Amino acid sequence: MNLIYNEKSILNNFLENNECKVRTDKLIPILVKYYYINGIKDKLLLREKILEDLITIDETNTRTVWSNKIDKTIKEFTKSLSKNSSNLEIIEVESINIYEEELEIIETIKEPRLKKILFVLLVWAKVYEKFNRTIIMENPKDILQLAKCQLKNKQYRDLIMHKLKETNLIWCKKNNGTYNIRIDYKKEEGKVAFVVNDFENAIYQYLNYLGENWKQCECGKYFKPKCNREKYCNTCGKDKIKERDRERKKIRNELKFHI
Repeated sequence: MNLIYNEKSILNNFLENNECKVRTDKLIPILVKYYYINGIKDKLLLREKILEDLITIDETNTRTVWSNKIDKTIKEFTKSLSKNSSNLEIIEVESINIYEEELEIIETIKEPRLKKILFVLLVWAKVYEKFNRTIIMENPKDILQLAKCQLKNKQYRDLIMHKLKETNLIWCKKNNGTYNIRIDYKKEEGKVAFVVNDFENAIYQYLNYLGENWKQCECGKYFKPKCNREKYCNTCGKDKIKERDRERKKIRNELKFHI
């Protein structure tokens, strides 16, 4: 997704470990905001500081590659300050509440595929709200991916967006390769159905809420267990079996040696 919801974690990891957990173009707006907050307001100085940082994490980053992107980001950032002073805050969205009434509204839609997408849009609308933004600006491909729906081709994804618009639960407008989307079924309060703190995998909480059975493996992957005692996904399960077999073989060999 376009929105970086964990700015503070990404920034701290960069400052403390000189590591970047997102694409470079996603790091630049965070660095612009951070250095501006900390007193570097001159545009040229700000650009030079960020260029210096980018080279430290990747020597292939050069002035030629990133100068225009940084200048554009600085321009957009300073322009946004005139509209919203809260942009001067490094934000970390930790959790959001999903209300029963919101889920009941989604349930009025018959097509399961659309319901999953509407839920994902609801989650991200609430994440965007933490940044005081009422419009989601995302690529349908990313939205469908998070909803665990088929991606297919661009025409198919545009058709899905049209179907979503026909539900009258969202407003959307195509903007080059992305869509501007407003959610009209989001509530500000109500009875909490569940709390989401893993925005990338929120769809599994929704599916569990609907009665499906999904578990998260220690590797992070979600899977449908064949029984309640199953703890690992297929890949990790096979690895665990191999590990146990190696351990048994080691014990047998040690016993033979002692005999």
